[in-house]
Amino acid sequence: MKWQMARFLQSLHRRNGLRAMLLVIYAVVVYRFLISGMDPGVFIGMFRSSDSPFTPGLAYNMYALVYALFGMAIPLEQFSEWLAVPECMVYVRRGRGPGRFLAYLLMITVYCVVYTLIQAVAQRIMFPDEDPVAFAGSAVCAACVLLAAMLTANLGYLSGSRIAGYFVVVVLLGLLMSFSEPQQWLLAVGPLHVPNWMPAAILTILICAAANLIAFNRMQIL
Repeated sequence: MKWQMARFLQSLHRRNGLRAMLLVIYAVVVYRFLISGMDPGVFIGMFRSSDSPFTPGLAYNMYALVYALFGMAIPLEQFSEWLAVPECMVYVRRGRGPGRFLAYLLMITVYCVVYTLIQAVAQRIMFPDEDPVAFAGSAVCAACVLLAAMLTANLGYLSGSRIAGYFVVVVLLGLLMSFSEPQQWLLAVGPLHVPNWMPAAILTILICAAANLIAFNRMQIL
């Protein structure tokens, strides 16, 4: 495990140039959002329901879509590569086990939290008078969407069909950002006295994680 982590850290350094370019581009996007006049009480990565019939939902949620797409792009698949790399430093190849998969889940969860937190702090510094509870909820929802998107893309990676994985992610994100009806339902308070997006996000993440675990175990057998 130690040599694998060292290899993972080395791969991070090798791709720092491309990652820095993505970060610079996304920093410009964040700056444009901060001066755009959009509701600063909602986190940049949170989908919003458009009240105007003349504004398409996808165009209205372009910042939220870009947040998710750049969030997936910045790691450059290195979490997936770390999960899939074989245990080749032993004479008899052994299974990587559930511990490795749990470590992967922890890494991408921490990444999603840090990626979201940095932007949330910047937005709060710029607009400190907005409702902190509602803002925090929108940031958590955006982080959950990003985590589910990364798990979906990783499922394609583990299954040997990366293009299909990313295609599914883009289609699902596009549908979420485009239609006001599911957005309004997700934002509404349900029978559990919490926004519907909370149980929906938990269920989606659990399903995606379970599917990833199945693909991970199957990859070990093959």
